[in-house]
Amino acid sequence: MDGINLPKIQNADIFEDLCLYLYRRILNDDQAQKNGRRGQRQNGVDIFGIKDRTDGQPLQWTGIQCKVRDNSLSQLEIETEIEKANKFNPKLSEYIIVTTLDRDQNLQEIIRKLNAKNHASKSFPIVLHFWQDIEDEIKKQNNRDIHYRFFKDYFITSKEIGNTVGKLLNLYIGVYDKYDTQYNILVGKIIHKKEHGRQDTGIGYYTDLFFILNLNNGKFSKFKSPCHYSDFNGTFITARDGYIISSWLNSFKNLDKLIDCNNIYYSYSITPKALEIFLKEITDND
Repeated sequence: MDGINLPKIQNADIFEDLCLYLYRRILNDDQAQKNGRRGQRQNGVDIFGIKDRTDGQPLQWTGIQCKVRDNSLSQLEIETEIEKANKFNPKLSEYIIVTTLDRDQNLQEIIRKLNAKNHASKSFPIVLHFWQDIEDEIKKQNNRDIHYRFFKDYFITSKEIGNTVGKLLNLYIGVYDKYDTQYNILVGKIIHKKEHGRQDTGIGYYTDLFFILNLNNGKFSKFKSPCHYSDFNGTFITARDGYIISSWLNSFKNLDKLIDCNNIYYSYSITPKALEIFLKEITDND
């Protein structure tokens, strides 16, 4: 991902959303939020949060100003925003200006001079983050979810490089909306790539198969879609559970979408009639 340049965001609202998600992570403050709404006086602050909340320590308030720009920021514009931010209540401990501009030496020099002035007057330090700084943060391993949310088309997944892809899920199952059993499972797919060779022999035989791992007991099954409850013999606590889970998997038209989507919490139940038919079938087979 490091070699891919992300396109600059041109929409101010979307850029502000990106900054909110990103600086919650940077500040280590999940409670960071946007400052009011458009049209209200914001005192030079679009987003505010507390840097590294620590019990018993003074709150270090950080104010963030988001600037979508095609051309350079002027010194007057920067000074105007800083003057507004001085009126923010409570007093800021740090002020960050985030812009879509490329890194610029002249702007960096302006910020250094303004920081010297603020230091002399015991005011807050000023930080200027350019688009390249934003890219560097987005591409960090712990920000992959943010990368995917805002730049899905520029996100390299294990599918693109030809490895196994999977997702952890929490699944509640039962009969007639009475959920009596919970499973923590891993559902995934073995991606085929040309190095695996033919899919009817050798290691290639196992590619493009789905798999499910019951994390409660460590039991594992591989299957094709649509699946059959017999694919999961011994994987789950009871044959009934295997049947319900096979029905749940078959309820998805495309299992790839189940693996790719953001949802990790699911519940699924069958009708008493479906359970009756299943029990009769396995009894007859015995």
